[in-house]
Amino acid sequence: QLSTGKDLGILLNFDDGNHELIGSKKIHLDTLAPEHEQTSLHSSQVVVGAVGAGAYARRFLFPAIKKSSATLHTIVSSGGASATFQGRKLGFKYASSDIQDVLEQPSINTVVIATPHSQHGSQVVAALAAGKNVFVEKPLALTVEEIERIARVLYARDDQARAVLMVGFNRRFSPLIKKMKEILPRCTGPMFLTYTVNAGDLSEEHWMNDRELGGGRLIGEVCHFLDLI
Repeated sequence: QLSTGKDLGILLNFDDGNHELIGSKKIHLDTLAPEHEQTSLHSSQVVVGAVGAGAYARRFLFPAIKKSSATLHTIVSSGGASATFQGRKLGFKYASSDIQDVLEQPSINTVVIATPHSQHGSQVVAALAAGKNVFVEKPLALTVEEIERIARVLYARDDQARAVLMVGFNRRFSPLIKKMKEILPRCTGPMFLTYTVNAGDLSEEHWMNDRELGGGRLIGEVCHFLDLI
């Protein structure tokens, strides 16, 4: 029944047919990505499982990975719908709403984590424990306890079997910053660095200001600039 123009909303009911609203299921996206056998931790063949499909990941991370030689295997989002849409758009082979579909897949050797800040610590631990390399967006975690857990899991293995863990601090890769790094070593004596950031105001209700979810601006945002300095 069509809207009369006076309705506050429209509810669409679907039958129980074969729809792509995947719930907690993993679906095949029918991309051209090849199947892979189990890959080693330090293989030159990087096979990616992505966790999180938010705006930053969609606009910057995934397109950059797609341009590389890495293979996009499985993408996971909490509800599955965004993973399905982005997975098909970017060329992932599978979409899911269950992180285990990434952690338990032997052909995936690298996990990219781009979820809300509050999930980073536990997901990094889970990925490292599953024997995967990890690229995680900043911050690595929100508490010292989470950092300590990550360190224990990471260094539990010897050098040969240890995964690669990288945090997405991207300021260091700016062309102007690279130029600065060439110039600064020529200086003698102590250096005093000032970093001025025009970050704008955030409302009190913004998720970044939620200590449980975003960690606050120092942990969730200023970490970028501390890393660079």
